[in-house]
Parts: sequence; C-alpha cells; structure tokens
Amino acid sequence: MTEKLVNFFVKLFGGNKNNEIGKIAIIAILSMLPIIELRGGLIAAALLNLDGLLSFIVCYIFNLLPIPFILLLIRWIFKQFKKTKRLGKIVDKMEDKVEKKKGQIEKYGYWGLFLFVAIPLPGTGAWTGALIAAMLDMDKKKSFLAIALGVAGAGLMDNNYVEVICDFVHIDRECIELIAKLKKEKIILVTDAMEAMGCEIGNYIFCGKNVVVNENSVRDDTGRLAG
Repeated sequence: MTEKLVNFFVKLFGGNKNNEIGKIAIIAILSMLPIIELRGGLIAAALLNLDGLLSFIVCYIFNLLPIPFILLLIRWIFKQFKKTKRLGKIVDKMEDKVEKKKGQIEKYGYWGLFLFVAIPLPGTGAWTGALIAAMLDMDKKKSFLAIALGVAGAGLMDNNYVEVICDFVHIDRECIELIAKLKKEKIILVTDAMEAMGCEIGNYIFCGKNVVVNENSVRDDTGRLAG
C-alpha cells in the first residue's frame, strides 16, 4: 500500500526530479502525509537516488511537523466537524479507529505510544499515534517526545528481510525493481508454485482441481492463480 502511494506521488511530482532541491521537496512533502510518513519518504528517497543520511534527516523532521498541530487542535477540529452531518461521519470513523487502536497506549502509556509509532504495522504511525494521544488527553509534551522517538525508531528498525515471488506474475516488474533497490541483499526468493508448474503447457488435474498451465503460471477454471 505504502509503496504504491509513494510511486504515485513520485510520478505526480516527477517534474521536480531533475534537481536536488526538487527531490528533497518530494520526500519532504511525502513524509508529512498520513500513511506514507517517514518510511514512505525513505522509499521515495531510494527511488530518487538521494543520500541516505540526508534523506533520513529530512523525512524525520517533516514527518514530525504536523504532530504538534494534531496534539493541540484535533479535538477542537473534531468538535467543529461534528456540527455538519457529512464531516461528522468522517469524525465518527476516525473515532472508531481510535477505539480499535488505543488498547496498547492505554495500557502502557507513553511507552505504549512509543512502540505504537516505532513498530511498522498497518494502521500505526505518528499521525495515528498523535490522534490517539490527543483523544486520550495525554500530556502533549510527553506525547510529542514519545512520538518523536517512535518515528526515529521506525526508520532505524526497517532492516528486515523480505520474501519475494519473483515471477512477474504475483508482483509486477516495477514493484520488484523497487524492492531490489530498497532491500538489496535482504531479499529471500520464494515460490508458491504447485507441481503442475513443472509440466508442459496444457490442462491437468491436481489435487482434484482442473488447472491450466501456460507459459508463466498455473490457473484454475476461473482464471485465478492456482496453488
């Protein structure tokens, strides 16, 4: 999800890719956006061939820029939004998200907030962490410090191996090139191919299912990948 958004925005701002300032502006803007944040900014920096340390500093600073405003103003903004039906529905959805995500932070306080931001899982990050801290009426200075440390941790902890099915069927070529650029030697090639993939092109029955073997995949009667 994050990688697709980054690719979209890099292409959108593609006219600025010809100079260093334009590249830095791209990753700065991306890092301020929810969902994308610092990690997405670093992905964009890799795509743009920017220096790693400079990219980290820029993405870190700009990821944090919106956080004080969220901590200080979001409850007031929500109150104003609730005065209108359409915007009120948006607020209701965001409050539901807070309810689902707040358990760890309620239980462990500022350490929970730090971990929530630092550990890169779907639905976590500085924006969501700040929203939850504000809705729980946590101390703003301590919350900002926990989030700032969490954002740094999120960038530094992104050192995991990834498993990739490199057949240009499960994942398209553009995504594989992006993964190779970002992870370099931290890639494990895997396959989920069934036995039929080793057969000649044609129709077969495997595990009681009709499958069709073509040049680069095995599919079932509906055209979906079989396996």
